[in-house]
Amino acid sequence: MSLIDATILGLLQGVTEFLPVSSSGHLALARTVLDYDPPGGVLVEVLMHVGTALSIIVVFSSEMVPLAASGLKLLAPWSWRSAWETDEGFRLASLIVLSAIPVAVVGLTFEERVEALFDDTTFVGVMLMVTGCLLLLLHLLKPRGDGPVGIRATIAMALAQSAAILPGISRSGSTITAGLLAGSSREAVGRFAFLMSLPPIVGVAILKIGDVDATTPDIGPLLLGTAVAFGSGVVALKLLLRFVARGRMALFAPYCLIVGLFAIFG
Repeated sequence: MSLIDATILGLLQGVTEFLPVSSSGHLALARTVLDYDPPGGVLVEVLMHVGTALSIIVVFSSEMVPLAASGLKLLAPWSWRSAWETDEGFRLASLIVLSAIPVAVVGLTFEERVEALFDDTTFVGVMLMVTGCLLLLLHLLKPRGDGPVGIRATIAMALAQSAAILPGISRSGSTITAGLLAGSSREAVGRFAFLMSLPPIVGVAILKIGDVDATTPDIGPLLLGTAVAFGSGVVALKLLLRFVARGRMALFAPYCLIVGLFAIFG
């Protein structure tokens, strides 16, 4: 893997993982339409996911230690009721765990079928257009919820995250749309959408470790790609949080629609 390849892959992963344009859709189009086969194998994919996971941890660093401490109470079922009533961190940790269940079930059950869809540019294009339409719908409806993310919003966002395993469906776009339509506030939904994406991102990296080639790769480009994924991920994540807070997610809709049309008819 060259330094240029590492930089391209890092930017592709870091930017599209968080902006509502579908990282999986862009990866699929890069492989087929552009005839670009990302070098480096599974190890590269693992490290890119590590980079984006670290970007979430850094952006929400002030919440990570209290969230982890409260999350430990999940190991003590006898304390759940009182913790739910008194500990906001425990409620958040519980909802994050709840949100991870559907995507884990769907991902593990349909992994091979989903992988096959990466070669179908027409399907990817249609899903990108679905993402664009979701963002336009959000703009037209202009939901103005003012509550926190509760169980109802969590279930809606979890189902949306499950659908986002399809290449072309944006995880951030679909989960944020679902949370806002469920009545939660922009700030609460933006925060929760990215915290809930951390377990699936880490989970994918862990599952892929077993497929890593035992041969020793050139570590320099790999570290560069991971660093680029991390840095661009931090920038993209902070940028999207601002767009969510200002209700401007629809600005990404034309891009998704144009790329989708290109994938279908290009």
